[in-house]
Amino acid sequence: MWKRLKAKLKEKKGIGSIEIVICSLIIIMMIGGLVDMIQITQKLDTVGQTTGYVARTIQKQGGVQTMRIPNFHGKYTTTPVLYENVKEMMAANGIPEEDWKLSVSVGNQIYPITPSTSVPIVDYGHRMKVILEVKYRWTVLSNMIPVGLEATKDSIREVLSGYQIRDGEGMGSDLSL
Repeated sequence: MWKRLKAKLKEKKGIGSIEIVICSLIIIMMIGGLVDMIQITQKLDTVGQTTGYVARTIQKQGGVQTMRIPNFHGKYTTTPVLYENVKEMMAANGIPEEDWKLSVSVGNQIYPITPSTSVPIVDYGHRMKVILEVKYRWTVLSNMIPVGLEATKDSIREVLSGYQIRDGEGMGSDLSL
């Protein structure tokens, strides 16, 4: 087999070598694209899980505040804690803080989530939308092709508030002790 390959390479006078180099480059680029695709798929999975975590948290709490709200039963996740949790989840999969932006939309108002943001409490049954905007990069292919290959994708979840505001009004009773 080696003899036949050598004979073919000798007959073409260098064409075979060029073909081998071109095929090798194509194979290397395909492998690089596959590696990038695996990394981007893992990042997409992380972004989906993170969006779900934030959506469940704000659904249960009716929003998110910088301090614990009164009359909330259970563990309350404040904005600084929520932001830090999201930051850790994203960093664990190689997404730096400058490559993502988290926001919550209530009605027509969009609130970017930072450690100092307070999203107003939304009463039971009203809609809230969690938007996680992430910048993805094709790192291996970008090094092979002289073009920066990156894109921004949003992960959006819409939830209904599960928190009922209880202010005590209208709770009079005729019963006496």
